[in-house]
Amino acid sequence: MIIFKNNAADVQWSLNQNAIICHWKDNPSFDEIKEVVLAVTELQEANELAHYISDRSNLSFLWSGYIEWYAFHLYQIQLSSLFSNVIVLDPAKKQNAVLLKNHEQIGNNYSIEHQVKFFDSPNVLNQFIEQDNVKTA
Repeated sequence: MIIFKNNAADVQWSLNQNAIICHWKDNPSFDEIKEVVLAVTELQEANELAHYISDRSNLSFLWSGYIEWYAFHLYQIQLSSLFSNVIVLDPAKKQNAVLLKNHEQIGNNYSIEHQVKFFDSPNVLNQFIEQDNVKTA
């Protein structure tokens, strides 16, 4: 079910996946991304879900996610402390990983690369979540 929505993303609470999913949209502004971050944080604090999924499947451009990670960092939110798994669903993950590495500031300050699991296929992501939910049940 969609919990929050603006021009940056639709934030979905998935009971089946025990996850918060941010379905990112084209042309997000930084202020709207910050609103998404606050919505994710509030939803997680109230429900203690296992997975945060950053879904970039609908984007029509390459996006490293730098501003997404920076917005969480700005509010001093450690996703790896809030969620068991921080996941990116990104069909263009190889190109976007190169973009993210070019942002040395976030790499040094937040070291997101070591905390995030990247998937380029929804089917593989769903299998991972099913297996993880069985392990933790």
